[in-house]
Amino acid sequence: MDADSAPLTGVQQGMLVSGLGYPAQGFEFEQLQWEIQGPLQVDCLARAWELVYQRHDALNLEVHWRGRELPEQRVSHTQPRLALEVVEDTDLQQRAHTLKGFLTRDRRLAPAADQPPLSRLTLLRFAEDDHVLVWSFLHLILDGRSIAQVLDEVAQAYLALCRQQTPELPPASSFLRHARQRYTQTTVDPDFWRDYLQGFQQPNPLPTDPSATADREQRGYCASLQLPEDLSGQLQQAAANLGISLNNLLQGAWAQVLANQTSDDDLVFGNIRSCRHGIQATACGMFMNLLPLRVQLRPGATPRQILEQVREAQQQMRTRELTPLQEISGLLDINTE
Repeated sequence: MDADSAPLTGVQQGMLVSGLGYPAQGFEFEQLQWEIQGPLQVDCLARAWELVYQRHDALNLEVHWRGRELPEQRVSHTQPRLALEVVEDTDLQQRAHTLKGFLTRDRRLAPAADQPPLSRLTLLRFAEDDHVLVWSFLHLILDGRSIAQVLDEVAQAYLALCRQQTPELPPASSFLRHARQRYTQTTVDPDFWRDYLQGFQQPNPLPTDPSATADREQRGYCASLQLPEDLSGQLQQAAANLGISLNNLLQGAWAQVLANQTSDDDLVFGNIRSCRHGIQATACGMFMNLLPLRVQLRPGATPRQILEQVREAQQQMRTRELTPLQEISGLLDINTE
């Protein structure tokens, strides 16, 4: 395996399988959009994206799995270019309809992982001072922190180019080098995982919607809630008073919601780890991992005890956070029917 290739991480493999299973639905395909009001130097914007793409190998990947025992990701030399699409609609209602239609078409045409580029950039121009930038990509190339880093670098580069200056961006590190190291150096602790999940027999049923379709290809639901600033502050303060993270607090709350909905007192659900210990802060790629988090609601347990259980589990996983979920699943005898 050369310097321009690496095995897929466990999470990347899961995303690849999900995308291949339902290609028409655009699963594991991300779409980010920005409203840009005011003067825009399109040439500078295109050049800024080009510079950032040249810096990070994770933005220039292609994936190969056909006829291979292990899926592989490689650097592609096919970069996306900023496509300008001029839209004549000026009416606000029609504008929203046009944007929604574009996003639907864009998702329907999500690229296959072995057909680079795995991302697209489209600038919709509704007027000289009214644009929407859409950045869409296969999720397996970037995690959430990396997305924020890319956008920050694009903004820095754009502002510098508008001032006719050379962008000065922080050093970039190779994601593929990290992926190779993860593959060769990660060890599975089977005794820990067997003990951690001992006695857990089958997945907890999620709350169901009576009107939901049984067809997996048609299912999918996203809910979002923006908390008031004062409530967010109260939650952060409550977590600090308990000596836990805000993430621990929300995981404990989710365990209680699942328990109330399912009547189960032994709960296991997904736990995303950033897996960035020792990784350069400006690194971009799919570093995160997904692990099972178990919460057992014993009779008489107080909320503090439940939250302490969550915190202790997270601490135990610190040295095992790179374990592929597929490896953990293979150790267990769980009925998934």
